[in-house]
Amino acid sequence: MTEGHKAALAVAALLGLALGVVVHEWHGALVDRAVLDATLKAEHANQADLKSQSELVVRDLKERVAALEQVKAQAVTPAQIVREIPTFLPQTLPAPVTTVTTPAPAGAAPGTPPTITGMQIPAADMRPLFDELITCKECSEKLTGAQMQTSIDEDKITSLTKERDAAVKAAKGGSVWTRVKHSAETIVISAAAGYLIARAGRK
Repeated sequence: MTEGHKAALAVAALLGLALGVVVHEWHGALVDRAVLDATLKAEHANQADLKSQSELVVRDLKERVAALEQVKAQAVTPAQIVREIPTFLPQTLPAPVTTVTTPAPAGAAPGTPPTITGMQIPAADMRPLFDELITCKECSEKLTGAQMQTSIDEDKITSLTKERDAAVKAAKGGSVWTRVKHSAETIVISAAAGYLIARAGRK
């Protein structure tokens, strides 16, 4: 076998090896793509479930707030307000909260109800009511803090989502191509080396 034939066989071997590398990289890229697609599918399902839960919580909260707003709108007169107040007071008050009334004035029509002029809070109720007011204030402060934190978390989620989408786009659009490009460079280098070997063999 002449040196030229040996060089040609060397070139063919190098090209075959380079082609095998390309096939291997292509297959690896397809496997990685399948794993990425499965991960994204699971993530999207999880996001959809979380979104559904969030919408349910928001809808329930809106209904509760709407019911409270309706009570507030309907309680107009002092009598109506006094009637609704016990609903929002602690259920364990030592003594009931009562109203202060003024009898109907002389000469009023028979059956005229007394006028409610105020409320009377027993001394025993002062501590429970005070504690309830403090608790309400604490809840208000916690709600404000939670709303601020939620806003920050939403900004973080938006930023992370953009980063994820960019990474997914790069992976889908560049993973296979990058690997094949790298393998193609290997083929070119191998071919060039084979050419130099063949050329040297002919001298």
